[in-house]
Amino acid sequence: MFLDRDGTLIEGEGYLGDPAGVRAITGASEAVRLMAERGYLRIVVTNQSGVARGYFDEDAYASVAAATDAAVGPLDAQYACFHLAEGSVAPWNSACACRKPLPGLILGAAREWDIDLARSVLVGDDLRDLRAAVAAGVEPILVRTGKGARNEGLLADAGLGGTRVVDSVLDVARSLTDVSAEIPS
Repeated sequence: MFLDRDGTLIEGEGYLGDPAGVRAITGASEAVRLMAERGYLRIVVTNQSGVARGYFDEDAYASVAAATDAAVGPLDAQYACFHLAEGSVAPWNSACACRKPLPGLILGAAREWDIDLARSVLVGDDLRDLRAAVAAGVEPILVRTGKGARNEGLLADAGLGGTRVVDSVLDVARSLTDVSAEIPS
């Protein structure tokens, strides 16, 4: 289970560099718990260009990541892209393969965790999230939290017309079956 962070698990669409600002989206902690109970890895993939922009540093990001983990429940991993080509802080002011909508974060996590991408989903609130999922061979799911409700009407024009849309990450978690039930003996 690949999860976007801002707008999907925690509130906010901006550049969060202060852990005191972490607020779980309603139902996110229950969703993370249900995913764990059903055997799913919970891996965050998030663009964090605030580092390249100089809004906060890597240590501040790490503090927010820890606060996110505390707010929504234990996550198996959090992968972040700090890059932005037009940023002002080196070495992050460069192009990369990990900034969504590119699939680098997902592909890197899949290699590290030995994940079958064809059996994976990515839940996010932004078209960039969904495009990254498609590029990685992962099923995209749009949540209406965060920017999701605004992006729902753009799916067809963005070539993402068949994307499943749900109200929140909790709806996704409630629809999951036990992973062990899917593994042939």
